[in-house]
Amino acid sequence: MRKTTVYSAAPLLLLLILMLWIPSTALAEEEKVSHETAQKAVEADLAGMNSEHEFYAQWQGAKVEYERELYDLEDAVIGYYFLLKLDTETVGYYVTSARTDLPPILEYGIESEFVETKNNERIYYFGGSGSIAGRDSAEVIAAIGDRVESRNEAIATEEKGDFSNSRSAQAQATAASEQQGLDEVVASLELDADPNATSHWEELLNPPQGITIAALPETYKLNVPFIYQRMAGITGPGSACGPTTLAMILEYLGDQGLDVEDARYYNNSIVNLVNGNRNIMSTGVFGTTSGNMVFGLNNTLRPGWTITSINADSSGAIEKYKSRIVSGRPPALMWDKLVLFPWTDAQLKWHWQAGSAYTYSGSSFMFGVKDPDRDATTRYYNWNSNQSGFLFISYAK
Repeated sequence: MRKTTVYSAAPLLLLLILMLWIPSTALAEEEKVSHETAQKAVEADLAGMNSEHEFYAQWQGAKVEYERELYDLEDAVIGYYFLLKLDTETVGYYVTSARTDLPPILEYGIESEFVETKNNERIYYFGGSGSIAGRDSAEVIAAIGDRVESRNEAIATEEKGDFSNSRSAQAQATAASEQQGLDEVVASLELDADPNATSHWEELLNPPQGITIAALPETYKLNVPFIYQRMAGITGPGSACGPTTLAMILEYLGDQGLDVEDARYYNNSIVNLVNGNRNIMSTGVFGTTSGNMVFGLNNTLRPGWTITSINADSSGAIEKYKSRIVSGRPPALMWDKLVLFPWTDAQLKWHWQAGSAYTYSGSSFMFGVKDPDRDATTRYYNWNSNQSGFLFISYAK
């Protein structure tokens, strides 16, 4: 009688699981970047910085010091925070990613936007939408939920017309549609993956022979004047980022000799200019809509301008942004999701900044902005990792 061997299915099943598990684990390891590697990327970016960059002279000879990890809402490390030091003086900061599906340089500037943390707190980072400190993601999501609730309540109250600065029926309907749930907001805060991120890492860390990073596309900056939205006398300072951004744009254009409704039309009062813009755009307690910014530009630039709202993730958006900067037409830029800067009002839905510059880190595009709720320095953000979160208003003749 022929002997029959019976094999248990369990070892075979285990082997199959291992075969499937090993490649995925290796892939996960490949997607991680150590802070040592990220520091080399920062050092390479500094070494290759275009001499026309506004920080070039200020950062020559600066040493890069690793500061801390940054987290996402799954409690995973998403990035690293570095300080730039000349002797003992801090002269700037960098934020890098910690994953190869995100571009290496996420943000940099002179003064960081991070708040001080208490014992055992982490910083949860959301790119241009800001950051929050907390002990874990559950605590941070709860804090985000409070802001979502506050904003939705403000929108509902505004819709009912309980504020003296009433809005049109169409604007109220638009505002009502902007109410969001917590899950939607949390999902929107994830940084955008970049399909070319791996090559950006490679180009920055190992530039091709005979080609320096500085030889890559140019740097350009406009001297857009800074105006602080919380100056004494400004109406509704917490929601005045839109009117103030428009004021910065108008002041820049006026300085270039254009006939626009800048402070000259308000007895040379910047405060009156901002408040006048607020009335023109019907800015509400939760901010200025993109449609209202288009209306504001239409009514302050004089006739003959074509004004367009452009989503950052639309085709050709980067080139359109660059063309506005090069032609001396600083765009109005709006973050179109919950803003988590700790100094902004909780009910604020949109946050406006004046586009003022651009540059490249390796071959990855960075855009520079002046923030009316911060200070006069420029902050640069990576376009691709933020592109689903903002739009800009372009105007041209």
